[in-house]
Amino acid sequence: MQTFEQIQFQIGAWNVKTFGRHETPHLHAYEPGTIKHNYARAEGERPGARRVGLVVALGSLAPLMGIMEEVGELMAADEDAERTHDALGDIAVYLCDYCCRENIPYPARAAVTKKAQYASPGTGLVVYLGHLYHCHLKRYQRIRGYHDPGVFSIARAEALRGFVWHLEAFTKKYTSTNLLTILNQTWNQVVKKRKYNEPS
Repeated sequence: MQTFEQIQFQIGAWNVKTFGRHETPHLHAYEPGTIKHNYARAEGERPGARRVGLVVALGSLAPLMGIMEEVGELMAADEDAERTHDALGDIAVYLCDYCCRENIPYPARAAVTKKAQYASPGTGLVVYLGHLYHCHLKRYQRIRGYHDPGVFSIARAEALRGFVWHLEAFTKKYTSTNLLTILNQTWNQVVKKRKYNEPS
């Protein structure tokens, strides 16, 4: 059986090959100060800016959104064994990709403090995923010190530790196996066989 770190490396390489930097034309970049007063603005376009045709790379935000999607799937599984297994595996795969794109190792599976533990692992998952989104949002907003790489990294690591602890607690409570086994199965038997960039 492969380790989290070994699979993370493989997932990272596969994801970059398959999806690149997660480029998307569905976000808009703005160039300030280039619109004339009588310019007909598109709906929602702010004054004093002109929409420019740039492709934006989502980077680690794409797998972060994927984690959120699969946490929703996990909550909706309602203890159905197959759906729970699928969602846990997909969360772990997205988490590996997220860590690769953030250039950090897979989160240490160290115990968290009693204060950081929630009675329901599902609640803990949602809370710490919220903390992780909080870190990214405040970094992009450049407020509360999160534009400082050190501040951001510490907060991100704490959120990830709490998230992974509750993810493993959820796996232990609702399945008969462990997260590493589920990740191995999901990666080796399902995800790496997918060929998204091939014509259908």
